[in-house]
Amino acid sequence: MSRGESEPQFGYEDHFTPARTRKKRKNRPPAESPSPTLLLERASEELARIDWLRDAQQALRETLQEAFAFNAGAAPDVLCLGLGSPSSSRDARAQLAFLLAVCDDLRIARTNVSIFDPVFTEQDHQLLTQLGLTELPENRMAHHRLESPTIAFMPHCDLHLYDNLFRENWSREQLPRVLLIANRLSEYAEKYVRSLPRVPPRGSRVPILFLLFLRQASTRTVPAAWHVPSLPFPMSASVDVRHCLR
Repeated sequence: MSRGESEPQFGYEDHFTPARTRKKRKNRPPAESPSPTLLLERASEELARIDWLRDAQQALRETLQEAFAFNAGAAPDVLCLGLGSPSSSRDARAQLAFLLAVCDDLRIARTNVSIFDPVFTEQDHQLLTQLGLTELPENRMAHHRLESPTIAFMPHCDLHLYDNLFRENWSREQLPRVLLIANRLSEYAEKYVRSLPRVPPRGSRVPILFLLFLRQASTRTVPAAWHVPSLPFPMSASVDVRHCLR
């Protein structure tokens, strides 16, 4: 074919339509993230589907009957510290879902649940208000003297916070009012021992948890009140430390 002759145009079969370049959509709104309320509802539904929740609730009911026998018939208060941000953390939502399930099972009014974490965001404040929980106005670093039987719900708090709570309630009168749901306390004592220098500095304050577990090792008088070794959510144990004053 000579260059002067016209070349046949490239064509398509009648049944075939060439793909056209898609125009990019401008100003496409981003997908909306689920609200904290919806995310918490999902966490609660997920928790309710497993047998572990019912077992944990039953164990906690039995523990409360023994721990707070002197206050039979009255629901305890709840102090929740170190929860994390439920609007941004799946772990915090799971812990909050468990706490709410426990309160409902024990018929604890949500207004009797005092809660604080310095990481709470504006979304968290709105969620907690919607749930009817009582936010504490200031960070007292766990220096709370408990005047009535109280479940201290302190998931993943640092050692010094547990220590501060115990020191505020370290008496024969006060300590029986505390039931702790928290990490395995023995792990904190073990870490403290490993971190000790050969010669502790003068004037250093020995954490009460360390003293408590030294006594436990020698007398075996501090029983675990409620412990589930493997939890589907990031919580570990509840320990009754009332007997350490005997």
